Amino acid sequence: MLNLLLCLKKSKTIAERAFSDVKDFSHLQTKLEQSFSINGKAKSTLNNYLRCLAHLALHYNRSPEKLSVEHVQNYLYHAKTSQNTFREFL
Repeated sequence: MLNLLLCLKKSKTIAERAFSDVKDFSHLQTKLEQSFSINGKAKSTLNNYLRCLAHLALHYNRSPEKLSVEHVQNYLYHAKTSQNTFREFL
């Protein structure tokens, strides 16, 4: 029965993976939530930002706050030129 329940559970979202695998990613979420709340941004916008940042964080296994501009540019180039469509990275 437990195996069946585990099979029925959906796999982790990209953001959930970043929360569990990348140090300080949850801190970034907290900062974004505060900023979005102050500026009246929608929850769906926050979720989209977090999804994009999760891809970046998992690619480098570091919080995006700790990445250089060069890291981000290299990631965007990689995403744009890879076999996957650019949207799959965002």
